[in-house]
Amino acid sequence: MVLTRRGHRARMLITKWLPNEILTEIIQHAPRADQATLCRTSKSIQALTLPILNRMVVLEHTKDHMESVIDAFLLSMIDNPGRATATRSLKLVSHRTPFKFSKSTNDLLFRAMELFKSLDHLSLQVAMNHWTLVARLERLTFPLLSKCSINIPDHKARVKIVAQFLSRHPTITHLRLWPAQGVSHPISPSDWAAPMLPNLQHYRGTPALVPAFSTRSLKSMVASLDPPDYAVLRPLANPELPFAMSVVTYSDVHGQDLMPKTLRSLSEHMPFVTQLRIQRWDRGAKMETHVTDSVEIHLRLLTRLEHFELNFAYGYATRHVDRFVIDAESDRQALQAFADACPTMKACRLVDRSWRKADGRWDEYPTKEFQKELGFYELDFMD
Repeated sequence: MVLTRRGHRARMLITKWLPNEILTEIIQHAPRADQATLCRTSKSIQALTLPILNRMVVLEHTKDHMESVIDAFLLSMIDNPGRATATRSLKLVSHRTPFKFSKSTNDLLFRAMELFKSLDHLSLQVAMNHWTLVARLERLTFPLLSKCSINIPDHKARVKIVAQFLSRHPTITHLRLWPAQGVSHPISPSDWAAPMLPNLQHYRGTPALVPAFSTRSLKSMVASLDPPDYAVLRPLANPELPFAMSVVTYSDVHGQDLMPKTLRSLSEHMPFVTQLRIQRWDRGAKMETHVTDSVEIHLRLLTRLEHFELNFAYGYATRHVDRFVIDAESDRQALQAFADACPTMKACRLVDRSWRKADGRWDEYPTKEFQKELGFYELDFMD
C-alpha cells in the first residue's frame, strides 16, 4: 500500500491516535498564548481549545479602539452560545475615568453576559458610576456564582441595585466590595436587604457593610479598620470556626502609630482569631523596639493564634526594601519573643522572612508556602 502525502499527514494527526479527554487535559495546561495558537491549527483542535480558552475572559477597556476588538469577541459569543456556556470567569477592567462603553458595546456586553449561565467568578473592576452598567445588573442572575468583586456606586439608588444583585446570589462564598473612588454617599447596612449571602466565607471590603451579611460561615476578612470597629464585628464572626483577619493600620494626623491601639482592641474583642496579618501603612515605618514590644504584649491575649504576619501594606516595602530589612539576628529575636508570648503560634512572617515551627524548632521556609496556608490569601483572586 502506497500512502500519498495527504494520506500520511492524515494518519499522523494527533487527533487520530489520542482520545479527546487526553488532548483536553494537555490543552488546558498550556499557556493561554499557546492555546490561542492551537485554535488556528485545525477545526478539530479549535473545537477542543475554544471552550478552554473562553473559560477565563478578561475585557480590558484602555483605549477607544479596543471597543471594536471587544465587540468582535462579544458577537462571537452571542453567535455561538456554547462558547458562552463554557465561560467560568469574567473580568471587566477599566483604567479610564469615567468608564463608558458606547451604547452598542453595552448592549452586546449584557446580551453576552445573559448567556454566561455557568459563570463562577465575576469581577467588575470599573467605576460603577455609569447608570446603564448598573441598571443592567437588575436582569442578570448567575446560578453558580461563588466569587464576586464589585465596586460600590456613588448613588444610593445604584447601591440598592448592587445589593439586590448580591441578594439573588446566595451561592457567593468570596466577596470583594469597596466603595468606588470618590464616593460621597455614606454606605450603611440599611441600604442593603439583610441578611444576605448565607454561604459567605471570605470578605474583603468596607467593614460598614459586614452587618448586612449572614456571617455564620465567615472564615476570613481583609479590611481597613479603626479600633472601635472590632466591638461591632465581634458578634458577627463565629468563635467556633478558624478565623483569619488582615488589618491595615495607619498613623493618625499627629503622626502617632495606631498599631498598638489596633492590637489592643483586636485582642479584647476578637481573641479567637487563628490567623492574623498586620499591615502597616506608614512611609517611615520600621520594626522599632516599641512595635515589637507592643506586638508581644497583645499576642499573649490571642489564645488561638496559629499564623502571624507583620508586614507593610500594598507592597510599599517591596519598592523600598532596603529601608526596612533588618538583620537576621534581630529577626530571630523578634520571632522568639513573639513565640514565647503566643505558644499556640505555628508559623510567622516578618516582612520578607517566614518561619515554621517543627519539633519545637523554628525553621525558615519559603514565604509563598506561608501565604498558601493563610485564609485571607483566598481573596487574592480579586486583585
